[in-house]
Amino acid sequence: MQNVLKWFRELSKIPHVSGDEQRISDWLVKTAIDMGLEVEQDKAFNVIIKKGQGEPVILQGHMDMVGEKDANSPHDFAKDPLELSEREGMLYANGTTLGADNGLAVAMGLALLEDHDPQLPALEVLITTGEEVGLLGAHALAPGKLKGKQLINLDGETEGVFLTSCAGGETVAFALNMAREAQEVPCLEVSLGGFRGGHSGVEIDKDRLNAIKELAAWLKDKGARLAGFEAPGKFNAISRQARAYVTQASAEEILKYQRRQAEQWRQIEEDTQLVIREAAPLKPYTQEASQNLLDLITRMPNGVYTWSEDLPGLVESSSNLGVVEEGQDTLTLTASIRSSQPAKMAEIEDKMRALAKEFDAKVTLSGAYPGWAYEKESPLRDKAVKMWEAQFGSSPQVTAVHGGLECGVLKAKYPEIQMLSIGSNLHEVHTPREHADLASLKRVYGFLRELLKSLKQ
Repeated sequence: MQNVLKWFRELSKIPHVSGDEQRISDWLVKTAIDMGLEVEQDKAFNVIIKKGQGEPVILQGHMDMVGEKDANSPHDFAKDPLELSEREGMLYANGTTLGADNGLAVAMGLALLEDHDPQLPALEVLITTGEEVGLLGAHALAPGKLKGKQLINLDGETEGVFLTSCAGGETVAFALNMAREAQEVPCLEVSLGGFRGGHSGVEIDKDRLNAIKELAAWLKDKGARLAGFEAPGKFNAISRQARAYVTQASAEEILKYQRRQAEQWRQIEEDTQLVIREAAPLKPYTQEASQNLLDLITRMPNGVYTWSEDLPGLVESSSNLGVVEEGQDTLTLTASIRSSQPAKMAEIEDKMRALAKEFDAKVTLSGAYPGWAYEKESPLRDKAVKMWEAQFGSSPQVTAVHGGLECGVLKAKYPEIQMLSIGSNLHEVHTPREHADLASLKRVYGFLRELLKSLKQ
């Protein structure tokens, strides 16, 4: 357990948000060489580290993390190490995401690679890139690189939950032309923040408000005319903050009802912050462009779309509007859609295309990844269940997850490999409040070691 934390602290010193993984990938290669192990790095910066003789067991996780921070945090994800702290048995980062998703998987893999217990099997530790932005590393992995026939994915977030299937998904981007008036007018900045946010696969059913949707709906209801709209964030994270610029001439109803509206939001999002202040004069969108944008945002599918009929309480399909970015004459809205049923995915895609056509927007669908289908027969899963029951005296929950896992992509490349996904308790993932339960980590890591011993050929 202490070796896991040692490696996690080392990982946290190296910036590694999605798209900026070369440094940590190179560090992993050097670390493996220093251990005297065989290592391979591909063009996507995926890393495979191999140890031992005989048929290996594959351990898999991803090296990239979501970079989210508090609004007042000075942290620079491109150069600053994460500042870690332990409080009441939990591991946090100071004002930023922790990166336990999925740095703890990498740390467990490294700890096992340096473990000299002869009862452990040969290992192939696959550490991928770009998972958080479309499972990019898993997509790029060339067939034939892995020799093992059993794979344990360590990207689970709940102790005692064994994941055996997952949803597929893709990214949807709307590009909308935004015509402006010729003259600048006095404007107000309307900022909405303090929402909890969260993972759009894991927390999409937790009744968390989406800041983009809420701000747009309120401004539309109050007849505001826009001069700008933006929402930083991640397409696969529930929006925590959004900002709009409205003309002062259209702001009477907004100013009149701002306190009442903030209180309504606080009934669900208790840390809501609604700030309205003067802004520099701007050229407003035309009345038609402003209305179209608000109409499009409010009508975009968001949240749970369908529930599973086979597994009660499991989300089957969903959509999440996560980012709004302004260009010079365009505005881009980016959403993540997911489904475990291809027909439902196609249904959501059709709705998105129909909206784009109605609002004269260009829509782009990209980053599609397959789901991971449940297998009725899996000796790996059955052995893991029996071992969990023997070790803890209770049965694990064998279920599916609405989020995307690399298992789906890897299964398509290696259909013969048995797969299972596990993990320790993580909380508030993809938000600056992300934290990891250290006692849970100790238990799960101990279970993983014993499971691996039982798999030695």
